[in-house]
Order: sequence, then structure tokens, then C-alpha cells
Amino acid sequence: MKFFSLLFLAITFSLTTSSLVQANRAEHRVHFGVGAAFYNLGKTTTSVDGSTNTLGQLFLPLQLSLKTEISSRINLQTIATYTPLAVTASDSVSKRILTTGFNFTYEATPVIDYKAGLGILTYYISGDGSSVTRSNGTGTATFYLPGTTSASRSIYLDFGISYYMPRHLKLDIDALVLNSMASTRSFTTVLSLSKGFF
Repeated sequence: MKFFSLLFLAITFSLTTSSLVQANRAEHRVHFGVGAAFYNLGKTTTSVDGSTNTLGQLFLPLQLSLKTEISSRINLQTIATYTPLAVTASDSVSKRILTTGFNFTYEATPVIDYKAGLGILTYYISGDGSSVTRSNGTGTATFYLPGTTSASRSIYLDFGISYYMPRHLKLDIDALVLNSMASTRSFTTVLSLSKGFF
């Protein structure tokens, strides 16, 4: 019963604000915001015993997106995110991520867009050239840290939803599938809040 009450309240709120939000959506094609990216869900470790973190590694990227209208309900969204503040792990390794990509968005309701697309995620890592010991499943192994900044790139598929709110705000939830055709496939979830400007 509690679930249905919450659902009813959410639908009522969406209907009462839909006209205002629809105007916001039409006015603003450029959004700038900040997000929380949970990178490499269930596969990231910085502990000596090699245990992984279910939520992956947390990054706080800035986000810029531009939406171009293709038809009355379909748009092309170009997006770029970057983590200006490096994440420093217990092993003194600094990490950043940069993504560039595009999505096709479908205006499902006055306040909700569905989206799907692809892009490239660049993962930057820098260290002091030292080594760390980690579990490798059967024992321990020595892993060497880079002495300079190195980068790796992955193609990702993006599936998400956008929710338009009053005051020109937009909430996005994205699921990124990195290296979707490879055995090294991994998942990253991104939550972001942005504001429309132009």
C-alpha cells in the first residue's frame, strides 16, 4: 500500500508540473551540471586482500551536454564529462575519467526522456612509479604503478533516463556498459543533476 501511495504522489507531482517543465525543456538545449559516477561496479579494488567494492570507485565529474532536435520527439544529445578533482586511493594512485559521446533521446512524456547511445571513456591513472602487493586469487602478486600519467580508453554503450524538473533542472540516470563485446565487460552507473542555460 505504501508503494502505491508513493507512486500516486509521484504521478500527481509530474502532472501538476508537466506544463512548466515542458516549457523549460523547450527553452534550454545546453545543460551544465555535476554527477556521481560509480566506475567499474564490483570490479575495483584498492585493498591488500583484493576484495572488490560493490559500488565501484566513486568519481565526481562535471558534465556539459548539448541537445539538437531531429524531430518533434527525437533529439541528438552530445555529452562530455570530466573529473577535475582526481580520486586518490590508499596506494597513492591518482585517477580521473573523461567521457565523450552522444545519445539519441526520445521524449516519452512531458517530463521524461529515454536515451541510448555510445561514447568513449578515457581512464587516466598516475602514480609515483612504486609497486604494491595485492591478492591475485591464489596468493599475492606485485603490481607496478605508473611513474607518469597513462590513459586507457573503452567504448561504452549508454542507456539512461532524464527527468526534467522545475527551475530548469534535469536529473539523469545512466548505465554505461564498457567493452560490451569483450570478456572484460564492466558497468558504470552515473547519476547527475544539471541546469539548463541556453
